Amino acid sequence: MGLPTRANCGSCHWCGGGGDAIKHGDLDSTLKHPTALQDVHMGGQDFTCQECHTTTKHKISGVSNTAAVSEGRVSCTDCHCDTIACQTCHIPTFARNKPTLMFWDWSKAGRAVELSPKDPYCITTHSKKKGVLIKRQNVQPVYAWNNFL
Repeated sequence: MGLPTRANCGSCHWCGGGGDAIKHGDLDSTLKHPTALQDVHMGGQDFTCQECHTTTKHKISGVSNTAAVSEGRVSCTDCHCDTIACQTCHIPTFARNKPTLMFWDWSKAGRAVELSPKDPYCITTHSKKKGVLIKRQNVQPVYAWNNFL
C-alpha cells in the first residue's frame, strides 16, 4: 500500500478512449518518466498527479463527467497568479511524443474508405467499426481569448 504513482493514474487516463493518447491530447504513457520540456511540473519538478489533484476523504479534485469521486476544480491559478495565461509558456505544442486523436468521423463506419497519403505528423486510419480517425502530433494550439475567472 502507498500513494499512487503517475503510472497508477495513467493506467486509466493515458489509455482512455481505446488507446494511448486517444482521449486526452496532453496525457499519454510518456508521462511515466517525462522530461522538463514535455511537462514543466511532472518532468521539471518530479510532481505526481496528486500534487495538483488533491484528495479529501477519497474524493479527487478535478472535474469529471463520469467519476463520482471527483470533487471541485483544479486550476493553474490555485498556485500561480492569473496575470498571464498558463498556455503562454506551458503549451507551445501538445501531443509532443505521441499523436493524439483530433478528429473522428463515425459516419464512415461500416464502409470502405479511400484514405489520403500519410505524413509523419498526421496519421489517418480507417476502422470499419469506428470510422475515420485522424491523429496528429506536435499540434500547435489555436489560442482564443477567454474570461472564465
